Amino acid sequence: MNLKKIKIACLGDSLTRGRVSYNWVKQLNSEFKNSAIEFNNQGKDGDLAYNGLQRIQKVLDLSPTIVTIQLGTNDILATSSEELLKRYMKGAKLPQVPTKEWYIENISLIVQQLRGCDIDHILLITIPILGEDLNSEINRTVADYNAALKQLAQVQALELLDFHQEMVNFLQSIKDKEMLGHQKGLVLMTKAIFRKYLLCQNWNTISEINGLFLLTDTIHLNQRSGEMLVGLIKKWIEENVVCGGGIDVNR
Repeated sequence: MNLKKIKIACLGDSLTRGRVSYNWVKQLNSEFKNSAIEFNNQGKDGDLAYNGLQRIQKVLDLSPTIVTIQLGTNDILATSSEELLKRYMKGAKLPQVPTKEWYIENISLIVQQLRGCDIDHILLITIPILGEDLNSEINRTVADYNAALKQLAQVQALELLDFHQEMVNFLQSIKDKEMLGHQKGLVLMTKAIFRKYLLCQNWNTISEINGLFLLTDTIHLNQRSGEMLVGLIKKWIEENVVCGGGIDVNR
């Protein structure tokens, strides 16, 4: 039996690339290693939605069957302080100051270009939390951006995985624990990278050391949250691709 090859391109930022964050794309390739499904990592550190749009041709050159879009964390971080805004404006070569409206515009343009090609599914992934204090100002901003993303998905009939809500549900289930808010600066990130690559500690251990449950440095995913996303994507594939596409994930 000749199985149809399913190529899934994962467009995103450092949370997708998986060098300073748990590599969920690598895990998905492992989960589906004996099937006709393969994942291609198109994550790039520091990307905003605008930068993802500039790279869209590289995604199209892969001739993917499915594209996942996980962008927005850097769009929000760029608005969180003047220092970060200056850093992102220069480092990401932005033509304008980031706003929620510009974020949605760029995601819409990505979708528009993908829909002009032979792609079966475009799967939006909501923006993860920033820090684990759900009542913080920056997490209210995350929720606001996600509301706009959900509205876009509804208006344009796009498929969406609510990763953000999964993270929120998990944190809300933890009682009597003070949650660490988003930490500005690079201290926790630098320490996390040191612990991972020089001390060979795993992402969950690094989170515990920093007093976190789902994030390593109040930005990036640990294994626990990475596996949440893997579970959501795997379930979606099994319900929408495997059952209707002649794909046997267990062969």
